Amino acid sequence: MSQQTSLDNMNPAQALTTTRLLWAAMLSGQLVLLGVIALLMAQGTLSPADPQLTTTLFLVSLGAIVTAVPAGYFARSQIYKKHWQRESIEPRGYVTGNIVLLALLEAPAMLALVTCMLAASFWPGIVVAMLALGVQIINFPHGVPMHATFDDHGKQAR
Repeated sequence: MSQQTSLDNMNPAQALTTTRLLWAAMLSGQLVLLGVIALLMAQGTLSPADPQLTTTLFLVSLGAIVTAVPAGYFARSQIYKKHWQRESIEPRGYVTGNIVLLALLEAPAMLALVTCMLAASFWPGIVVAMLALGVQIINFPHGVPMHATFDDHGKQAR
């Protein structure tokens, strides 16, 4: 008999492991695409697409990262609020909130990398991709919101 863990019955340790695996998988996909593009550029197999198209895609990816960062943090905080339980966030809220944030950051990174591939150049698309990757990296799942941060008297726990 196999036992599956759903978001509803995860404990904090399972939620943290799941979130870290998803974080790593999402970053890995972006880094693999970056490596493939670098390899294709090094081999000289890419030819630049229409500059107007690549400029437009770059501007769209730039607009996407500018909106994705605040939107991602806002969405995650709202999901955390919905799953606030006494002094901590329920594990399912922690996983869901982080997945939403990471997905919103992954989209502009992938678009920027596709822009690099179409332009057959890392400039300027790599700037957006690195911004998105950087924000994802600094949001490494640590699990603190799932643990009580206040004692029974409402004071900050140490």
